[in-house]
Amino acid sequence: MIEFRYEDGKLILKRLFEGELRLEGVKRFEWREKDDTLRILE
Repeated sequence: MIEFRYEDGKLILKRLFEGELRLEGVKRFEWREKDDTLRILE
């Protein structure tokens, strides 16, 4: 299970029981609830 949040141009991904992964400079992303996928577009 992955939780994510977006703050000040940073997309922060966090897996359950693991550390965070920070992706900087993300301008656009798409999350589809239907199949729980996250796509970074720009």
